[in-house]
Amino acid sequence: STQQIDSGTGNPNFTKNLIFAAKFANDAAPGHYTADVTLSLVAKPKILTTYTISYDANGGSGAPTAESVETADSATTFTVSSTKPTLSGRTFLGWATTDNAYYPEIAYDSGKNVTLTAANPNLTLYAVWDGTSTSFSTSSMQAMTPAICAAVKVGTSHSMTDSRGSTSYTVARLSDGRCWMTQNLRIINRTITSTDSDVSTSFTIPASALWTDELDMPHAYYNNNTTYGAYYNWYTATAGTGTQNLADSDATSSICPKGWRLPTGGGSGEFQALYNRGKSGWILNNGVIGLNGYWLGGTSSTTPGAAFFPAAGVVNSLNSTLVGDSNHGDYWSRTAYGTSYVYRLYFDGNNDGNIDPASASYYKYDGYSVRCIAR
Repeated sequence: STQQIDSGTGNPNFTKNLIFAAKFANDAAPGHYTADVTLSLVAKPKILTTYTISYDANGGSGAPTAESVETADSATTFTVSSTKPTLSGRTFLGWATTDNAYYPEIAYDSGKNVTLTAANPNLTLYAVWDGTSTSFSTSSMQAMTPAICAAVKVGTSHSMTDSRGSTSYTVARLSDGRCWMTQNLRIINRTITSTDSDVSTSFTIPASALWTDELDMPHAYYNNNTTYGAYYNWYTATAGTGTQNLADSDATSSICPKGWRLPTGGGSGEFQALYNRGKSGWILNNGVIGLNGYWLGGTSSTTPGAAFFPAAGVVNSLNSTLVGDSNHGDYWSRTAYGTSYVYRLYFDGNNDGNIDPASASYYKYDGYSVRCIAR
């Protein structure tokens, strides 16, 4: 018979106890028997792969030390280092897989697990730094580009005009490295096109009106509160691409201005990434009586790169009312979860200030707030 004995990887000298047994017929005569046993050893070498994760400070200094593992395994997992490089006058934003990235990649945040395979055993991560300018080079939201965002320092804010009605919004580069609107969207009663909006085909945002439970129909409500902004069901927030049947993927359009879009959702989404950079506790009366909510991207207004998200409430389509303003916040992402849910930023001041940047909502037909993020 043939038996396979595994010495283990990288172990040329090993000991193995072998036991041999002989089988005799029931009527065999008593006596001493001898037999020759042939033992053949066949070397079957395993291929070793060296996996390496390296860090490049990309103009800075103090990059983490590279890590390497040699193994016969088909994959190896590393944890992204918590060591931060430095560059005079610049803020380290995170890591990316190219040396000219505008934004850090969420998948390579400090503490994330990264799995390398034998097909691609080497990974180099490059530091991403904020810019040096303290002002945006445009005042038009529709003119925003990744290069314009990347040129400014974290914490830089500016008033920009949305050409769709000449509405002004404050925007800022936040601590996650992205440029966000720091006010809630409030566009209603307008047909938007690919020349001014994040759409490929024209879409009509309806006039303000409360609504009852309905899917795949446009609905919006605005009660002229510029701080809280307008409320949209998910179908409207995604400019008709967030249908009832969209599952486990991102809606392809939104009612954000051209050059902007809805944030991604879930545990690896952009709400989560901003939350990971810091948050405040539940804030009461943020400069205005009844203006409650959270700072994200930092712990307060004095933290560079933090933005305030007010508890604007939600349009409850089951009974066609605005509820929860001043104690409840819901902000749409672009990411569907399963066939029935959508990820959102959620918080509730009535529940000890509970906040979840990757909450999944069943209520696609309710009206939530919209914060746009620059592409």
